[in-house]
Amino acid sequence: MDIAVALSKLPITNHYTESFMVDTHLISEELLAFTVQGLFEDGKFARAGEVPQLNYFTRSFVVSPRGNESIAVLSDMLFISGITAARMARYKLMLNKAASAGPAPPLPPAPANPVVQAAESISGLQMSGQPTPEVKRQMIEQFCKDSGMIPSFSEKCLIEYDWNYEAAGQGFLSIKDKIPKEAFGSV
Repeated sequence: MDIAVALSKLPITNHYTESFMVDTHLISEELLAFTVQGLFEDGKFARAGEVPQLNYFTRSFVVSPRGNESIAVLSDMLFISGITAARMARYKLMLNKAASAGPAPPLPPAPANPVVQAAESISGLQMSGQPTPEVKRQMIEQFCKDSGMIPSFSEKCLIEYDWNYEAAGQGFLSIKDKIPKEAFGSV
C-alpha cells in the first residue's frame, strides 16, 4: 500500500508507451528482475500544439511470487533525467536495434538442481572422441562446483560416463545418497 501512496504523490505525466523497452532477468526460480525504460513528459507542463519537453526514465523492479497468484515487489528503483539531443539520438538507435531484433525467444524452465542445469548448458557441446586434457580439467572443475564433490571423485564420475557431462550429472543424481561422505570434502 505504501507504494501506491508514493505513486499517487508523483506529478501527472504522459508516457510514450511506444518508446518503452523492457529487459527481464531471471535471478532464480523465486526472483525476477525487470527494467522498464522510456520517455515521458510532465502532464502539467504539456501545452497543446507545442513540441513536448521529454524526459527519460528507468524503473527497475525485483519481484518474488507469493501465495494466491500474486507477487511481492522487493525492490523498486526509479531514475528520471532530462533528455539531451545526443541522448535522444542514442535512445532512438537503441529502440531501432531492439525493434529489428524482435522479442527474445522464450527460455526453457530452469531446473532446480545446478548439476542438471550445468549438464543441460554443456550438452550442446558434446564432442566426438575424448576431450583434450585441458577440457577434462575444466569439466572436473565444473563438476566439483556443481556436485560439491572433490576433484578425484568428480573425475571418477566423469570417466565412468566416458566424459559425457550430462550423463555423469544424471548418474550422480541417481546415486548421490550412496556416495561416501569423503567424496564431499573441501574443493
